Amino acid sequence: MKTLFLVQSNVGKGHHSRVNAFNNYIDDSRIITKSFTGEGNDIDFFNYEKNDLLQMYRDYDPDTIVTEGFPFGRYGWHPHFNKTIEHGGIIDILDDAKRRSKGIYSLDRDIPWVEPEQYRFHASVLNEYYNGILFHTDNNFIDPTTLIHNPIIDVDYISTNYVTQSFKPYEEYRNGIMVSGGDWYPHIEKYYDTALELQKKIGGQWTYIVGDRTSKEMLAKLVDSNSSVIHKPNINEYRELLAYNEVSISEIGAGTWLDVNLTKTPCVMIPKQFNNGGVWNTMGEMISHEQKYRADHYEIEGGGKVLLYDDINIDTMNDAIEYCRKLKVQRYNMNGKEYVRKFFN
Repeated sequence: MKTLFLVQSNVGKGHHSRVNAFNNYIDDSRIITKSFTGEGNDIDFFNYEKNDLLQMYRDYDPDTIVTEGFPFGRYGWHPHFNKTIEHGGIIDILDDAKRRSKGIYSLDRDIPWVEPEQYRFHASVLNEYYNGILFHTDNNFIDPTTLIHNPIIDVDYISTNYVTQSFKPYEEYRNGIMVSGGDWYPHIEKYYDTALELQKKIGGQWTYIVGDRTSKEMLAKLVDSNSSVIHKPNINEYRELLAYNEVSISEIGAGTWLDVNLTKTPCVMIPKQFNNGGVWNTMGEMISHEQKYRADHYEIEGGGKVLLYDDINIDTMNDAIEYCRKLKVQRYNMNGKEYVRKFFN
């Protein structure tokens, strides 16, 4: 069976790493995406005049199509929301796939992007074209069905458990604090600056992850601190670093959560509060944000400590680190690869 993954390019690398993990366990599959734009602009995914992705799909002619992130959140795939294209966008592909009785699935993270004002859109697209939604989660941690309050969706909800390459955590002596910020945004500098101040106060071994967008000023500070500074490690390198450090300080997106959980690394979690997806209750009221919701759950389960952005200072960061040092992290279900092998092969 041939499987095609369609991935909306965006600055969120977790979307790509999730699909790459699925791809590892499928005998015949292909991923169609484009390089990161750096701006997260949906309109960059399609050619303006010609639906080039439609031809790529036809050339491969898969039995099953998986759209990562759509129809939740990635609205630029749909011509109704993307007025810059002169064709049907993702609908051209879905129409052809439905007509030819191909399997069509959505792939989403543990916390779906389900704004109440888009309920009718989600349901209409899912009910018209899709066989089901694949959620990359262990329901014992976060059950996405409790977060979708849309009674008119009529497709299967399927939790795959977590799909990742095998990794054996480093169980012996760990030492050091690792600070990472994912894609670089200006607000991340606050907790890097605080970590540098705390490092001066308490000493110890510290590692900082930097990227292409890290400011020259911050790079200079990190070099002057005599810390270990590492530029954009790949996923396996990042996990190795986590496994040898005692505590991680980072935001807590779906991909980062998987990394710290897989390596059993206690984490000071600083939820992203800017441009972050909402979580709604049954009344359509926003009750949290994606990373905050995940972080709160993980703290309850004993995986780390939440440190809100507005509360960051050297004392609160030090208290959170000391709290995490006492934790013993337990893994959730990482057997999703077995599900993928059965489902797609």
